[in-house]
Amino acid sequence: MVLARRLSLFLFFLSFVFCSIEPDKIIFSNEPESIVEDGSVLDIQVTGSFRLFLSHVNRTNRVGNLYIQITSSEDSKFKTRSALAGPNKSELFVGKVLGERFLITYNNLQESSFPLEWKVRMPTQDVLSGIVDVFPENNQAIYRVQIFFEKPSLIQLDYNQYVFMNKTVSKIIKVSKGDIRHNLMIGAEPGYIDNGHHTLIGNYGVFYEYYIDFSEIGEYQLLFTANGGPASCVFKFGDELFSVYSHADKKIKTVTINRPGIVRFLTFPLPGSNYPTTVTIVKERVYTN
Repeated sequence: MVLARRLSLFLFFLSFVFCSIEPDKIIFSNEPESIVEDGSVLDIQVTGSFRLFLSHVNRTNRVGNLYIQITSSEDSKFKTRSALAGPNKSELFVGKVLGERFLITYNNLQESSFPLEWKVRMPTQDVLSGIVDVFPENNQAIYRVQIFFEKPSLIQLDYNQYVFMNKTVSKIIKVSKGDIRHNLMIGAEPGYIDNGHHTLIGNYGVFYEYYIDFSEIGEYQLLFTANGGPASCVFKFGDELFSVYSHADKKIKTVTINRPGIVRFLTFPLPGSNYPTTVTIVKERVYTN
């Protein structure tokens, strides 16, 4: 119990050092994924900090506008970061671009004011994905989050189907002398968030933060395995951004560790990809393309 407590405190300290600021809630807008007519697909009220994670495809057989709106009755200050990707007909491509754009801006919170609004022209069969994080000063204020095609409509939604308490998957991985291989699993079922009523399948919107503690300098290979089928993987390893796509196994890059210490690995499951996936750190050259 004491050891677990110490580990939790150390992880909290590392998240502070690496500026990992995460919202309290995740709003997952993907059910239904397909938009087949005009009207609302999401209309939720929340309090506190939250992440809107969305991915929708236009199946109305005509071009139209998708609106994303976040409003509040109070004129409260807040900080935000966001990224949209698409529209595009390839869901895998959209997810990969979203990962790149959001991780680039992850540490750049911007002051903003309500309403937050986006209007995106959606060709038929195209996909739009996005992430919007909101960190309000007033955690008691009520915020309304809406997504609709062309015009809003009255809908009744099960709050628990769309809103989950956020929980970062955070681990310390010790890479000691003599260790050859370490697997970093992403989007694996045992770690799915559950709010007691529904499970967040795939952990979409959940961040994976591995602190790699290298005790030995040298060269390490980064490998990617798409365990569940075609998938993209976008992650930050230290300050460097990596972006890769594969339907099986792929070598990403050889990185050099010049001194012992901790390197942060940061990623999240991408819309359009199949999970789980694995990024492997290999000390010696046991794999080639």
